[in-house]
Amino acid sequence: MPDDRFGSTNSEHLTAASSFVDQFEQVCQLLTLHPEMGKSRHELQDGIRSLLFQRYVVFYRTRGNCVEIMRIIRAAREVDAVV
Repeated sequence: MPDDRFGSTNSEHLTAASSFVDQFEQVCQLLTLHPEMGKSRHELQDGIRSLLFQRYVVFYRTRGNCVEIMRIIRAAREVDAVV
């Protein structure tokens, strides 16, 4: 029997969430190897880059050999209002 109004069960939600986390971790690992792969967002702040991940935009910068994620927002949001 479905657990929510959309016909999904809790186990389906957990599977989807786990898949999302796994995919995001893969993107983060790729960023550590290729930090320049995102778009430069110098118009927002020097050194900031962005990368689209599913329905989200990941804003990050590099610090030495580390990648620092600054913010993650839904892609539909107005960027200037939240960065």
